[in-house]
Amino acid sequence: MGLIATAALIEDHLLNAGMWSSLGSNGRYMWFIGLVAFVLTGAFASVSNHRGFSHSLLALVLFAGSLWLIFPAMTIPFVITFISHIILDLMNKKSLRLFYPAEKGFCLGLFYADRWANKLIATIGSVWLVVAVVLSLRR
Repeated sequence: MGLIATAALIEDHLLNAGMWSSLGSNGRYMWFIGLVAFVLTGAFASVSNHRGFSHSLLALVLFAGSLWLIFPAMTIPFVITFISHIILDLMNKKSLRLFYPAEKGFCLGLFYADRWANKLIATIGSVWLVVAVVLSLRR
């Protein structure tokens, strides 16, 4: 996640997109509180079971809330990305703990995570994302 954030900041600087300038727009120290919350949420997600906390609605709220304190303009794209990841993972045969800390997991059981159908859907989504980003930068 740190690599993605670093790449986003470099891209923002090169394109002069304004993400860096929005840092601190929620208040003088709120970005720092958001950064601490984001790092703590990420640390907890990294030590929890895969498809556990990191794939829950609670994680979505904590990550999105902390990101809003750091870079408000990135919150909606992050939420869209997080939800699309959850939807993709819900389609395969391994369950997610969507309502963490509840033990019950959910899955639609449509296909396996490492097989062609999952890869095809992920590829289509990635291509769509690249096209959407390119089109939005042309405005």
